[in-house]
This record gives sequence, C-alpha cells and structure tokens, in this order.
Amino acid sequence: MSTPTYEDVQNAIQQWIVEATSITADRVRWSDQGGTQPTSAGGAWISLSIMAEGVQGKPWADIEDGAVAGTVQHVARSQNAGTLSIEVYNAASRGNGSALAILRKLKPSLWLPAVSEILDGVVGMGAFADARNIPGLVNATYFEPRGIMSCRFFTATELRSTASGAATTSHIEHVEIAGETE
Repeated sequence: MSTPTYEDVQNAIQQWIVEATSITADRVRWSDQGGTQPTSAGGAWISLSIMAEGVQGKPWADIEDGAVAGTVQHVARSQNAGTLSIEVYNAASRGNGSALAILRKLKPSLWLPAVSEILDGVVGMGAFADARNIPGLVNATYFEPRGIMSCRFFTATELRSTASGAATTSHIEHVEIAGETE
C-alpha cells in the first residue's frame, strides 16, 4: 500500500472543488501556486490554502516482511489533520452564483459518487465551518462579492525503510515459557 503524496492530496481537493462547484479547474487555484489571478471577466474563482496541518495522536511503527528474502520493512505511520481555507472571489452579488451559494454546495457534494471517487483513499473531509460573506471593495470603486469557509481534512503518512542483516532481528520473533504458572 502506498500513501498518497502531498501533491495527490492537493490535486484531490482541487478536483473535488471543481466537481462540486462546476467552476473550471483554471479558476480553482492554490493561493501559493503563483501566476496571475483569474480575470474578473470569467466570473467567480476560488482560492484554496492549507492553513494548518499536524499529526494527530502518536505515530506508530510496524515491521513487515521485505520484498527480498532476509530483509524487513520498517514502516512509520501517522494520522494527520489540517484546516483548508476556501475563498470565493468575484461571485455574483445574489442568487445561485453568489459566494455563499457556491460554498454551500461543498459539504453535500461529499456524498456524490463522482466526488467519492476523487477523494477516497487520498483525503477525508471533516467538519465544515459556516460559510461567511466578506464583501470587498476593489480599487475603492468596485464592489466584489466574496465568501470564505474552512473545513477540516484528514490524511495519512507512511514512511518506509528496508533493513537487512542484524536490523532484521530487532524485534522478538519467538517466546517460550518454561515451568509452571499460577
């Protein structure tokens, strides 16, 4: 089993947002990906950012048989949780194209088969904060309807290393108890 990479997680989140909102992939961007922001002429666009992420609980390790005889795999695993910020810009001021209407599609979309296929085995989405309307002025002349929402997400990390020789016997292989026990 291989653990999804950080890039896999980001790609799955971006694809989920595209699927749920019907906003094209070129208008759903990571805030730190660089380049110019989408033009206002194209309608609403979304900025994604991972605000925080950390290991939840205590990581653990396992030892598994290696692919080659005489070797073992040392496997360190952890469960991680993070906070995703989803910001909608240049939305309609009212109706189905408003920032809040776009954001409210995200949570129920998790039950759609197409979204499940995108996220399964890569990232799990958790608690959603209320979507907030945050109108802004652009150049003090243009009102731009905006919205923001955050949600928790969950991932797994798995690191592997192969050992051979003395390192393969660092765990107890056999225990025998002699004598009587009470």
